[in-house]
Amino acid sequence: MKSAAAASLIHDARIRAGLSQRQLARRAGTSQAVISAYENGRRDPGFAHMLELVRAAGFNLDMQLTRQLGSRRPRPDPDAWSMADSGEDDDRLLENLRLSAAQRLRKMGAMRTFAGKYRGAAQRPT
Repeated sequence: MKSAAAASLIHDARIRAGLSQRQLARRAGTSQAVISAYENGRRDPGFAHMLELVRAAGFNLDMQLTRQLGSRRPRPDPDAWSMADSGEDDDRLLENLRLSAAQRLRKMGAMRTFAGKYRGAAQRPT
């Protein structure tokens, strides 16, 4: 785990538990100097040891993987049965949500104008 993230996590858990570095070290079976080095980013505890330190402070560490807004989904396997989209619809939705109400109305008007022209052109004989 990145030292800065681990340092912040260990420090926050210790402070929220109301423990000194020495008290956390005693609970975790390590030294105060090691806790200080972790919290200051001079040493990286590794994931397993970081979990032990968080638990010694009286907390559980829950992690969750979530998609970032605006990130694209991986393209679906063409051989797969699922018809999952590529995320382009999500991107368009987010783009439209960022518009003000007036901007959305103008965009809808432009789409209606385009659709009307397209319909008219499609109905004319060639």
